[in-house]
Amino acid sequence: MNSEKIRALLAGVDLRATTQRVALLKELLEQAHPLSVEKLTQGMGNALDTATVYRTLDTFEEKGLVRKVELAQGRALYEHAGEHHHHIVCTECGVIQDVDVCLPKSVQGTVQRASGFANVNEHALEFFGVCKKCA
Repeated sequence: MNSEKIRALLAGVDLRATTQRVALLKELLEQAHPLSVEKLTQGMGNALDTATVYRTLDTFEEKGLVRKVELAQGRALYEHAGEHHHHIVCTECGVIQDVDVCLPKSVQGTVQRASGFANVNEHALEFFGVCKKCA
């Protein structure tokens, strides 16, 4: 994605398109799976320090540009918030893939009724298994 489209995404959520924000959002958009802060920082050639990456990701998350994903690996991963999807993780090598499968809306209603919550805003569904390469 080019810089002008990234600037438009930032403007759409009332954020200034600083060089750092553009670089970080570009890196997230170019990735096919969620990344840790360390991997994001390395992917940008360490152009941003870790504290700046964390602060910027927090801002992006507040604005709905990124989603924090915790895949039972003991650390947060980040991805562009784009289309709703889920993940499958190899328990051997750790590879992560997007899965475009979702539960029917009726499941959220069932969970809402069973829990007594006033509403269910969102959900996360993650799958774990062994990839073909590791099998």
